[in-house]
Amino acid sequence: MVVLVCDGYERIPEAFKKYATENQFFDIEVLKKKGFMEQDRDGNWTMKTMDRLMDKKVKDVPKNILHLFQVCSWDFGLDDETLKGRRINFIFAIKQRNDGKINSHKWFFQGICKYLKPEFTLMLDIGTRADNYAIAKLYKYMLQNNDCGGCCGEIEVDFSTHEKYD
Repeated sequence: MVVLVCDGYERIPEAFKKYATENQFFDIEVLKKKGFMEQDRDGNWTMKTMDRLMDKKVKDVPKNILHLFQVCSWDFGLDDETLKGRRINFIFAIKQRNDGKINSHKWFFQGICKYLKPEFTLMLDIGTRADNYAIAKLYKYMLQNNDCGGCCGEIEVDFSTHEKYD
């Protein structure tokens, strides 16, 4: 299973919203119909603040909520031969408001993992690309070392894909 946690709707690039809609793992109409969004003066759709979202009778307004969209697909446009023909369970999670990376980790571990109970989890930040077999090596290490609570690989900046600036 792959879980993508987005730190607030406004932080998602428009191109990705379009991609997510086309691949049927995001439906903005659901958020609009359920009353989680409102139009601003310019006609753009934005998430409501938690105070505006909750009924006035609610005394303890939660700080944030998480919207989950789930799909099981054969194809997410991945070229890797090992993934072809395999179904991928995918959860797209959008936080109502931007609360930062640590809050996203809390939602993932205390919200999603609490119910799915995975044996292992792997977290990658946006823009991170693992080297060939890196994830398999980390997984193998954790399998062989029962007392391992977590591990990480070496992190390096890859300048080969960036334009050079003078």
